[in-house]
Amino acid sequence: MRVLAISHYATWGGPINRASCLAPLLRERGIETMVLVPAEKGDAPERLNEAGVKTIQMPLHRMRRTIHPVEHARYFRAFPGEIRSLRKVLREHSVDLVQIYGLNLQGGIAGKLEGIPVVWQLVDVGNPFLLRRLTMPIVLRLADVLMTTGRAVAQAHPGATSFNDRLFVFFPPVDLNRFRSDAALRAAARLELGVRPGELVIGTVGNISPQKDHFTFVEAAAALKKRFAALRFVILGTTLATRREFAAHLLQRAQELGLSPERDITIRNPGTRVPQLAQAFDIFWLTSLWEGLPTAVEEAMALQIPVVATDVGSVREAIHDGVNGCLVPARDPDALVHATLPLLHSEQLRKRIGAEAYSFAAKHFDSRICAEVHALAFERAVANHNAAHHNGWTHP
Repeated sequence: MRVLAISHYATWGGPINRASCLAPLLRERGIETMVLVPAEKGDAPERLNEAGVKTIQMPLHRMRRTIHPVEHARYFRAFPGEIRSLRKVLREHSVDLVQIYGLNLQGGIAGKLEGIPVVWQLVDVGNPFLLRRLTMPIVLRLADVLMTTGRAVAQAHPGATSFNDRLFVFFPPVDLNRFRSDAALRAAARLELGVRPGELVIGTVGNISPQKDHFTFVEAAAALKKRFAALRFVILGTTLATRREFAAHLLQRAQELGLSPERDITIRNPGTRVPQLAQAFDIFWLTSLWEGLPTAVEEAMALQIPVVATDVGSVREAIHDGVNGCLVPARDPDALVHATLPLLHSEQLRKRIGAEAYSFAAKHFDSRICAEVHALAFERAVANHNAAHHNGWTHP
């Protein structure tokens, strides 16, 4: 089976990371994965090709997280031409199944017009509810199967839970062989990041963007630094060309709060080295405003790092507050500080929560578990497509 996974972002992120991680495991099951991304600047094509995953690029617009009609007018103006181009790609590459990430509709329509099964992945809850409400009836009509990163994501999209046995809820995959706590790697990472002996490191992983709310990160960091001098803060994430001004404002705000760049706070593009550099962390923060279930949280749990995370999307399906991590409201630096203080005071508590986090990760996040769910979802989509074939776009 040949699967074309369509992402509307050319930068590395959760969906593309999943495609790369799962591709070799699905290949063992006779499923070949190709990924299509927009013809724009981004590191995804290069990294996918390095991982041995065939990558296709073409002009591809995406919906914006806004209800502003001008933005959506641009999207729909490009619609007919992009659907035609996608249909051509599906034919030229003999694609057997289309996998869509997010709410963008072009791939699903192209797949249906070509008579190909469609698997739709809903990956987060970031789109405005009105946009979800308007788009989901079309998604439900086009999709043979829905997949969601956690049940909360399904519940946030009207009608998704009505898919019953055609709804597959999953945890994003983590390669537990790569994300394994290692004392030597930890020492090397702390040395590379300039961590001084006796310092504790609070870190996060995620591209520099408003979604990740790094401004709350630096607000809480500055408050904690006043109480604990021996603290370092690290943000491992790419600064895209379109986010350079945003990143500059972030650093400026950090300095206004008394955090010195590199001495107190470091922002570093980790590239492919997250499994090594994240070993330096003693505590992981997720300050996002919206998510599905971020792989970075799962990876931190696999590394036995206690996580303090905003209670958004499906995060609470992995983090059980007070047991294997801590949950706090979004946009609340005081709550983040309050939840982190006990971890700073007690190495024993950090180790206990880290051990609980690893135990959960080992049972739920392993890449092979996620690959099996995907294989079952693809099989179900093909069966549903075949059963519905004579009824046009109507599913039984």
